[in-house]
Parts: sequence; C-alpha cells; structure tokens
Amino acid sequence: MGKKYTHLTMEHRVAIAWMLKRRASKTEIAKQLKVHRSTIYRELKRNHDEKWGYYTLIANAKAANRQIHQKERKLDRNPALLEYVIDSLKLGWSPEQIVGRMKRIGGKALICHETIYAYIYNKTGIKLQLYKFLKRKRKKRYPKITRRKAPSIRNRVSISERPEYINDRSDFGHWECDLMMFKKPTRINLITLRERKSRYLIAIKNESKKSIKTAINIISYMHQTFNNNIKSITFDNGFEFAEHELIKNKLEIETYFCDPYKSYQKGAIENANKILREFFPRNYLVDKLSQLTIEKATENINSRPMKCLEYQTPYEAYRKNNNN
Repeated sequence: MGKKYTHLTMEHRVAIAWMLKRRASKTEIAKQLKVHRSTIYRELKRNHDEKWGYYTLIANAKAANRQIHQKERKLDRNPALLEYVIDSLKLGWSPEQIVGRMKRIGGKALICHETIYAYIYNKTGIKLQLYKFLKRKRKKRYPKITRRKAPSIRNRVSISERPEYINDRSDFGHWECDLMMFKKPTRINLITLRERKSRYLIAIKNESKKSIKTAINIISYMHQTFNNNIKSITFDNGFEFAEHELIKNKLEIETYFCDPYKSYQKGAIENANKILREFFPRNYLVDKLSQLTIEKATENINSRPMKCLEYQTPYEAYRKNNNN
C-alpha cells in the first residue's frame, strides 16, 4: 500500500480529485496511488475547502503555503536561535555567514540560509525591518556589475603577467587596491586595500584623486603597518594609480593592472567596497570622517566569517598567515 509518509504532488492531487468525483473510497485511492491510506486521509483533512470541497488547485496552494510557514516557524519555535540570528544580522552578517559560522562552531547548522531569508521577509520580519540589516538594505536583491573607463598608464604591467601563485591565492601578501568615491563637491575619497588570501581589508582617508597624493598615502600607511606583509598590489586602470612605479619602488613590491574595462578582475576589493558602503554610503559627509572611525568599520568587516575562508574571519586568516 506504500510508505506511511508520502509528499503528494500536483499529479497526485489531480488523480485524487478525479477519483473522488467517481465516489472511490479512500482505501481505493491509496491503492491506485501506491501510498498509505493515512496519507489520503491527512490530505483530505488538511486541504479540503469548505466552499469548493476538494479542489486540485486550492489543495496544492494550501500545501505549498503550509510548507513556507513551516520553514518560518523553525525560528519561532526556538527563541534562542532566533535571538542569535537577529543579533548576527545586526552585526552585519549575511544569512549565509550566520549558517556557515553556526556549522563551523557547532558541527552542524539547525537551519539553512533560505529559512533566515524567509523569516526576514515574512510579516514579523518586515515589521521588525530585518531587511535593513542586509547588505543592500532593500526588500529585493539586484546584482550589479559596475565598470569604469580606464586611461592609459605608463609602464603598467598587465594582470595576465601576474604569477599563478598570486592568481590562485596560495601565497600571502598580495593585495588589491581601489578608490571609494563620494558625491561631489567633495574630493575626499577612501583608498581601500584587501589582501587576496585572507580577505583582510584596510581603508585610508585620501584628500584627493591626484595620483601623487594617492601614492604617498598608500606608501605611508602600508610601510608603517603592513610593510612585511606586502609583496604586490593589483590596481584597476584609474589614473589615480598612475604613480604605481613610485609605490613599487618605495615598498619594493610588484604592481599589476586589470585589463581595460575589467575591474571585476580584482573582485575581492570590489566586493569589500560594497560592504564598506554599509558604513559609508555614497552621500556620506566624508569631509569630517576620522581615520579612527574608518578603522572601526573595517574592524567590523574583518570580524565577519566568510564562506570562502571556511567561515573563519579575515582577521583570523590574516593572523594565521602572518604567524607562519
């Protein structure tokens, strides 16, 4: 007669409705569908409509709606788990990071990231405005790829000449660099750098886009704090990096450039900039922003677990590689 528990499909429900119209018994229906008769009893009890009786489309919709609510109730039934999820969201963690960290610490995850998204977008989550803790702070996620034109830079070395051990992130000390711009009339921007292997992020307040000023700020900050852990920097083709040879000579490193119109080739820093926008959106009044405030923001990001690091934090990964 079939197994005791069976998930019925739309085809099953069409057959049930057809046989009910022909006054087949519940036992006969179960035999025809090769399921346990308790499955048929349960189906008719749960998905019967008072006005229409057992109607295929209504029954299927009720079943689908019940599955959605069951997922949402996983968090409602576990207040401690729900508190952990909400607290982690408030720290800027994504649902994937929350589940991954849970699995790394406890050996398994009690929920999947889609369950968290379902809760964020249900009535309770919307009322609590949990979506505002997501990266884009909006109800729907729209992937974007931004590209910008690249002027010619003298003596640039193409990313195609970058060694494979840098490309595959097997070697520590190779960074990607970008500028984070803000709305005019301000000229102030942030120089952002991210180490490719550990994903460790730093940001430096920069007074203008002028290439010499940008180069001096990179040299000064990196020489003072990270000089022993910097072997190369990969830039895009923005003219603010035209003085790359000065950076190369002063820090005694190699410099590489993305192909024109392909800044996504340094995806680590591009993604980091998107996260940093949580703290400093494009319309942020950056003029009075202190370096200490910037470093508090990067410290927050460096303390978030990452899937690509097996849910270690960038800080943990950086410290581990730095000690090797």
